Amino acid sequence: MASKVIKLPEGFSPEGRGDLAKSFFLQGYNCCQAVLLAFADILEADGSCDRKTLAILGSGFGGGMARMREVCGSFSACVVMAGFISPADDAEKEKRLVTELGVYGEKVMYGKKTIGTFRTTFVTD
Repeated sequence: MASKVIKLPEGFSPEGRGDLAKSFFLQGYNCCQAVLLAFADILEADGSCDRKTLAILGSGFGGGMARMREVCGSFSACVVMAGFISPADDAEKEKRLVTELGVYGEKVMYGKKTIGTFRTTFVTD
């Protein structure tokens, strides 16, 4: 299945979305939920996700991940939105691509061997 591209509505305003997120925050939602809910209309319109699910997705990010106050909930919401905008929803396709590019294989960190994507910068044509 090909991933669909999310279309922004006519007259889309980042500032307006910020104001909307602020209003959700003032209603009692955490930062992550507030940012996600500011985009609920767009995600609902194309069938990607509904408002209730977005609120649930963001609920664990209140006060940062697991309330540890280390990773901003608003940033976490941006990462979630990036997944909706550019989903990596075909694991086999992703694995084939990273294998062909030579950026997937055995790696060692702190003496522990794992297999996965190398975390470094690669330049490709």
